[in-house]
Amino acid sequence: MKKNQTQIKHWFFHSLRVFSFLCVILLLGSTLVKAQEPEAKTDLIWQKQRLEEEIRKARQEYSQNLEEYRNQERFYTIAYDQYTSLKTLTSLEDLVIKTKAVALSRDQVLIKYLELLRLNLYASEGVELSVKNQYLQLLEENIDGLKKHSQALEAKNSQSEVQSSLDDFKSFTNLNKISEQILALLAISRLQRIYDLALPLKKDIDQFLGVAESSALSALLRASEETDKTLAQAHNNLNLLWEKSKKANSLESIYRNLTKELNPVYINLSQSLTYLDELINFE
Repeated sequence: MKKNQTQIKHWFFHSLRVFSFLCVILLLGSTLVKAQEPEAKTDLIWQKQRLEEEIRKARQEYSQNLEEYRNQERFYTIAYDQYTSLKTLTSLEDLVIKTKAVALSRDQVLIKYLELLRLNLYASEGVELSVKNQYLQLLEENIDGLKKHSQALEAKNSQSEVQSSLDDFKSFTNLNKISEQILALLAISRLQRIYDLALPLKKDIDQFLGVAESSALSALLRASEETDKTLAQAHNNLNLLWEKSKKANSLESIYRNLTKELNPVYINLSQSLTYLDELINFE
């Protein structure tokens, strides 16, 4: 009995570490850049709106499931403390029941978390397609695995069966790593998307202002060229970041040092957007 008590306690603290990580990194913000809508909406805009709505609903469901898990976690803690104090068969039975309940709730909230992550990744527009498909497949596999684990646990009732299911959960201990990798990709892709939108905007502004016909010594030409420089710097730093992301374990490192890693590109893009605003209002 003491061994089983130790095993259940070990599982609880492991589960707590998993969720302390997940709670910090979510709720995820939307990865979509809202487009200004023309009078006649295109299929692309409709698709974006549908994805945004799906992400909103998925985020809400995740939040609700996370709250339910926290409630079940409190019930488990109370049952564990009572068993530790009383050492009765009744308190042990209650602990097994509460352990099963919190484990089922854990599976459900992880499923919702991965589904939310999948939607955000699918909606991202700056991630290379082959990389996106690789991680989408990985998410699908883990979602399917968690659903099967939950279904199997639902049918178990004895202490040994529940403990066996808890041991089976060890196969999902790489979820933290996968989450860090995908969140790093999403963070970089947001900056990539801004750059991808800024580049054609700069060309349109140049055409509107007639930069190509301006004097070689004009302030307008110098302003346009300076804007090009900041965009080129952003492009170079983005390329460096994408190249770094392809190296082993680099995405986890990027995520854990996100501000430091993304700051050079952020500064370049921030300056570029400031310059673009000045160009639009150039006199």
